[in-house]
Amino acid sequence: MVVLKPNAGEILTSEIEKRGLKLTYVAKKAGVEYTYASAVLSGRKRLTTEKALQIAKAIGLSYEKILN
Repeated sequence: MVVLKPNAGEILTSEIEKRGLKLTYVAKKAGVEYTYASAVLSGRKRLTTEKALQIAKAIGLSYEKILN
């Protein structure tokens, strides 16, 4: 079973910022709604494993950084 690290949303947010990416670009590339991406990355909504992996792939982040 694939399990996210408790701080996976924070890791993704940090990596997006480090790379200088806009959330609109990341959401579109990951195939998720902008409002969903914004809510989960700000901690207002629960991040699912599936969506976390989609976002990680979109920004070129190794899955190992967000998975336990």
